[in-house]
Amino acid sequence: MMRRFLLPTVLGLVAAGIAVMALSGLLDVGGENSFIQGEMDGTRIDVAAKFSARVAATPGRDGAPVRQGDLLLRLDGTEMEARVLQTRQELERARAQLEKALNGTREKEIRRLHQQHQEAVAALALAEKTHARCRVLHAQQAVSTQRYDEAVNALTQARARERAMKAALEEAVTGSRQEDIAAARAATQALEARLQEVESMARDVELRSPVDGEISKVLVDVGELVAPGYPLVTLIELDDLWMAIQVREDQLQDIRMGRLLVGQIPALSGKKVIFRVDYMAPLGNYATWRATNNSDSFDLKTFEVRGRPVKPVPGLRPGMSVIFAWPFDPVMEDGR
Repeated sequence: MMRRFLLPTVLGLVAAGIAVMALSGLLDVGGENSFIQGEMDGTRIDVAAKFSARVAATPGRDGAPVRQGDLLLRLDGTEMEARVLQTRQELERARAQLEKALNGTREKEIRRLHQQHQEAVAALALAEKTHARCRVLHAQQAVSTQRYDEAVNALTQARARERAMKAALEEAVTGSRQEDIAAARAATQALEARLQEVESMARDVELRSPVDGEISKVLVDVGELVAPGYPLVTLIELDDLWMAIQVREDQLQDIRMGRLLVGQIPALSGKKVIFRVDYMAPLGNYATWRATNNSDSFDLKTFEVRGRPVKPVPGLRPGMSVIFAWPFDPVMEDGR
């Protein structure tokens, strides 16, 4: 019988205690969080190749610290070396063509063409005499028509050869036209630019770190064929860290650009860090808080707020949680 009377009494005392705690503010019954949790992040850099090649070596390892200029990955440059050699040969040929166009035909070549033209003139004179003799004899029916036709054909060929040799000699003496020189110069300049490009690409068979930081992830293995622009190694720049929190717009009244916020880092034994807000932007519609009662509520957007530490914090790393009291603790502009 005593147990029957004790149970209602105990339940009543518990209910009364909860009511007292709620009225005194010790128990949060309004459903509002007393803190906002964020996360540290940092600048990430993807290192990629400029050309297709196979991975030859991966000296870098996940999590390894690197300095600017340290070797991260090496590609097989055999095909690129062949492209450089081929381009150099094409450039040499183009330069020779340009030099020929600028300097004209050599004296030795002119003498050879002059001799060939004199030979063509002599052959033409002989063909003309032969043709005249055959024409007279053919009129007297002393030679056959076939023999006369052969003389006519020989004269035609001799005239054509003499004209061709004369044109070649005149071109050699006067030199190349300005259009030919311009075309040869343009071809040479194009190949010079192409050679610079392939030589620059060939130097990138060794991918090196552009900044001081840490290797977040090596995304390829030795022997893999990689494409141009494909991320091969991801770096984190530990000197450029920031925190990011997501805040409902009805909680933004205490946040503005340049505002100082103080947060705690659980991973650093609750160390307090002061951040300066330098970014505020709404998230997409997926992050909008939808009202359940359309009569007296409205939809609320969620904003992403970022801030950077005002001072370097030893041991602070991307991925660490940051806890902010809400409402936000006031911080003086001098950081106190």
